Amino acid sequence: MIGLDSKVNSENILYLRDQERIQIKGKSSSLIFSQWFYLDQSGVNRSYYVSRPSNAVGSTPLIINMHGYGSNALEQRSYSGMDQFAHSQNITVVYPQGFNNSWNVFTFWDASPYDDVEFIRSMIDDISENFSIDLNKVYACGMSNGGYMSYRLACDLSDKITAIGSVTGNFMLQNIDPNDCLDQDREIPIIHFHGGSITTGSFDDNFRHCLLYTSDAADDLLCVDLGGR
Repeated sequence: MIGLDSKVNSENILYLRDQERIQIKGKSSSLIFSQWFYLDQSGVNRSYYVSRPSNAVGSTPLIINMHGYGSNALEQRSYSGMDQFAHSQNITVVYPQGFNNSWNVFTFWDASPYDDVEFIRSMIDDISENFSIDLNKVYACGMSNGGYMSYRLACDLSDKITAIGSVTGNFMLQNIDPNDCLDQDREIPIIHFHGGSITTGSFDDNFRHCLLYTSDAADDLLCVDLGGR
């Protein structure tokens, strides 16, 4: 779905608000870009912000970068500073917006009642319809609640997510079910960053158990303890 504040002229060139140029899938024309897109999820308006390199070449990888609880997509874009790295590597980044600034990861504290896995699935499909994306290179990462969501995508969207990364976001079993997250059709590479002095989502024995549990399905798990930084 094309984002708001856009129009198509007689030459079939789509103009968007900001002043960057990108390639649209299947079209030789270029456009002026970087903005919000919207899609309908069971009658609920959901949004995501696409940021694409100005000189994108061919089909680009896609990184899904998710904000923490109480934050939002544009704060995550600024906080993570990912655009600077991604654009230089010919990577498209999308910053989805969680409902009530939260992601549904089956905890008592998250504030989203909706199926956010299906939202991300629909978002990937939507982006690939509008941009040339290498669907074999779709990665998910996030901060805190966004990191929790990355783990949930590794469990429930392994057909679309290549690998995940989490910063201070733990892995939660759905309904404390030991059989949750055991039916992936392949191993999911994971990188995890956590600080020993973090009090919210602390790096305690229960969390270490979750990492060991996850490693059963991901031989490429790498955990980095930031030592309280």
